[in-house]
Amino acid sequence: NPLRHLLLSRTNLPSADVGSLPFLETLDLSFNQITDISAETLQTPALLTLRLFGNLITSLASDTFSNLPKLQVLELGGNPLSALPVDLFSTPTYTSIALNNMTSV
Repeated sequence: NPLRHLLLSRTNLPSADVGSLPFLETLDLSFNQITDISAETLQTPALLTLRLFGNLITSLASDTFSNLPKLQVLELGGNPLSALPVDLFSTPTYTSIALNNMTSV
């Protein structure tokens, strides 16, 4: 059976790089020490839910989630993000996006 759910919250991870996991549907990286995340780090095309709540992410590139065509739930709250690129959410499949402390989108 392929790995479908990976829960790595509160493990002090400094990076979101979990390798290539083609069947992964849920990735929980909440409450770690992640400062940066990029499209190259997220090689999980089947991912439906990505939890990045409570990390140290300060900015995101417009293509950060471009390798996640099935992503529906994205949790970014609790990060020191103050603005996001306008085209970050160009994927029309999101059903839930959790943000806070945003002054500009």
